[in-house]
Amino acid sequence: MESPFPTSIVALPLIGALAFLGLAGREKQLHAAEPAETSTTSTSPATAATAESKPPMNWTVSFPGKKPGEWFPRPLPLSEFPVTKTIDVADFGAGPDDNQDDTQGIQAAFDAAKTCGVPCKVQFSKGTYRISGSKSRGTQGRSFLLDGLKDTVIDGDGALLLQTDPTKGIFHFKNCEGVIVRDFVIDYDPLPFTQGTIQRIQADPPQIDFAVAEGYPTLDEPQFLNGKRINQCVPLDPNIPGRLRDGARNFFLYQTAEKLADGVYRLPFIDLKSGWEHDLSVGDRFIVLARNNIPIADFNYCRQVTMQGITTYASGGGQYTGTYNNCINILECKALIKPGRWKGGNADVIHIYGSRGGGPWVEDCVFEGIGDDVVCIYNGRPVFIRQVISPTELILGSVRLNDTAKGDFAPLKNEQIQPGERLAFLDPETGRLLGESEVAQINIATGQVVLKQPIETGGLTAGSEKTNTQVYNTSIGGNFVVRNNRISNSRRYGMFLKAADGLVEGNRIDGVSASGIYISDEPAWPEGLQAARLVIRNNEIVNCGFDELFHIDPCQAQISIYSQNVKRKPVLDDPDFHHDILLEGNKIENWSKLGLYLSNVTNLTVKDTYFGEPREKPAALLFKGPLGVTDIEPFPSGVSDKR
Repeated sequence: MESPFPTSIVALPLIGALAFLGLAGREKQLHAAEPAETSTTSTSPATAATAESKPPMNWTVSFPGKKPGEWFPRPLPLSEFPVTKTIDVADFGAGPDDNQDDTQGIQAAFDAAKTCGVPCKVQFSKGTYRISGSKSRGTQGRSFLLDGLKDTVIDGDGALLLQTDPTKGIFHFKNCEGVIVRDFVIDYDPLPFTQGTIQRIQADPPQIDFAVAEGYPTLDEPQFLNGKRINQCVPLDPNIPGRLRDGARNFFLYQTAEKLADGVYRLPFIDLKSGWEHDLSVGDRFIVLARNNIPIADFNYCRQVTMQGITTYASGGGQYTGTYNNCINILECKALIKPGRWKGGNADVIHIYGSRGGGPWVEDCVFEGIGDDVVCIYNGRPVFIRQVISPTELILGSVRLNDTAKGDFAPLKNEQIQPGERLAFLDPETGRLLGESEVAQINIATGQVVLKQPIETGGLTAGSEKTNTQVYNTSIGGNFVVRNNRISNSRRYGMFLKAADGLVEGNRIDGVSASGIYISDEPAWPEGLQAARLVIRNNEIVNCGFDELFHIDPCQAQISIYSQNVKRKPVLDDPDFHHDILLEGNKIENWSKLGLYLSNVTNLTVKDTYFGEPREKPAALLFKGPLGVTDIEPFPSGVSDKR
């Protein structure tokens, strides 16, 4: 089989690409059109007003079974629509710069917008609004619940939302459609992290003495004392805010700090191997995170919701997270390190999975100083087999597993699997697919699934452990755009991609501690699954790959594509786990160790990849594991091609 890429790729000029992607003239009104295959009935004027005008898809990539323009039906982002009524938060008692808690007044304004009956705008004024964690049911640890909101623009006009509870987020969106949130600044006081320096290091038992910098939270404040919390710490570069220390572990863990004096604490580390002390030095900058799972904004079951022009300076958890949505758009947003601080948000800026119809569209953003993988997009989390009835009939159940080996079965949810969607069955111990099949029928209440194509049952194992067969819905999570963003000085990966049908273009990734772009499944967490029909082009990866894990993990490269098993070992005998991927025009500079790690993929094309000189040697341009059909062009660079 011949690769589909070489004769079918045409690089779009800038203006043409902008027009294709619907970005030229963004100030004009844009309405999203649903592709025919994912069309749903909409009552929202914001998302349905021009549904007949599908965006032009002058896209020249073709994939097996997909005509040009059909493989990527993602609607345009919603960026503006006319409103007929304005609701001012001041009318509900929320005023800026009054040093009062404005949470209830702002929530009342949002509730009024929900019952407005016409497209409306919720208006804020410049200044600071102090908010806190809501005690209302349904907010899921956020200040505001937006449930069922439609056809609404929430206009911050540059207002600062100052969260006074470091354990809480800001927005919980649920069942929303046609909503734009724009022009806010978000910060925390007190902060959900602290910063300081190392005063003393002891190898055994492993511990350091840590002095908190003046003006930052102490470790006996509530956000660091949440019962069984395991606190995460990050060593930093001595000069560059946000960037991790070269060669060090990318995190340390402790459970209970011992106070030695005002602002000085002893941190007894856990889960360390001998020799760890060589990663650190007295005087090093050090961060302690009060990390939680509460993001700035999360989206559940929403359609065409846009965050635009939002600037954040801190977060307890991630920033924009979502499950089972259709078109979440993050446009012109910034997650920054505030001057004087050494880091930004505690966890992923983008963490979105399970999208149907349209995945996340992330464009023209700036993300820096982030405490975990900056952009994470994937199909979803697996379900597990309760019982194998026959090759076409199974009983499935939900199991929540992350850092535990075994969980308890719970009933399936409607959003996890629907008729007509495709399931992939993974053996996590070998890392290989056991088969795929389309869902003919499903009974959510019982978990009973009837498959259209039979699955060989010999390799299936029922049970709720990570080592049992993991079942992924590969029909969801894809159709995403990550374009023209700037990612810098953050922990681990710039992008972690485990989904299909994506465009990753024109991004600059600078100073992340591990791979700039990392494509793999992750059965040990578990999240997944496959990458397919991805176009990764014209990205710059600079100064990346320098933490301890990057250097000791053979699969870590500036761009990595491979598959792994539940023990996080690479799969050595599967040449076609991922498929149909184009790497084109990417530029890698001031790099180390390994440029490209390519494995477990077929129909792979690599062209016009430029390498500058490595910052340290030895360094190799390319490692090739088991591959299917490939077309890898020689690299235009001044570095000798060591394959």
